[in-house]
Amino acid sequence: MLASLFQGAQGLFVWTLDWLNFGARDPMGQESLTMVEASALHLTDVSQVQPTPKGSFEQVDRATVLDEITAWANEAPAPTLNPAETDLIAAAAWLDQDTGSDADLIVQFALHDANGLTYDALLATAQTVAAQATFSPLIQPAIMVELDPLETAGLITVSGTADAATLDASVYLPLAFTLADAQGAEAAFDGRIGVWDSDLI
Repeated sequence: MLASLFQGAQGLFVWTLDWLNFGARDPMGQESLTMVEASALHLTDVSQVQPTPKGSFEQVDRATVLDEITAWANEAPAPTLNPAETDLIAAAAWLDQDTGSDADLIVQFALHDANGLTYDALLATAQTVAAQATFSPLIQPAIMVELDPLETAGLITVSGTADAATLDASVYLPLAFTLADAQGAEAAFDGRIGVWDSDLI
């Protein structure tokens, strides 16, 4: 029984080789090879397979590929900026007056933008605030700009002689400026902040 099972398995193997066109049958359709012979023939045939010659595949035109990449880049949508906008985190203004001297006005405010901020843009903003009428035109206000290590937040301090006529008319300081972030997106601010008088605190 075991012999018949082995012969059946051998016949199935030879038939499989024949079905795979390994030539395990003679022209009359009879089994002409034993399992060992068929296996050896298969290995011989594999070793005799000629490698595919180089350059037989379709050649790619490099210039055409570069032209297609350029065309795609021209038609592709421009990268979008981070939707985050510039935020005015905090702002404060106060008067500090020594005896017998003009009042000093100090304005301080902090900004944040996830797209990044630049020192030059913050400096331009500080100069805009310093040029407002709340500061006396006779003395140039002092400006200090600080940028955090990540360059996403900035602190601006402007201190100068207060314009008495302007501050007497209002206890609020106008804060109006336009700031561009590191990617060129601009944000406009137009508000007012209360002015504290340190002599009254």
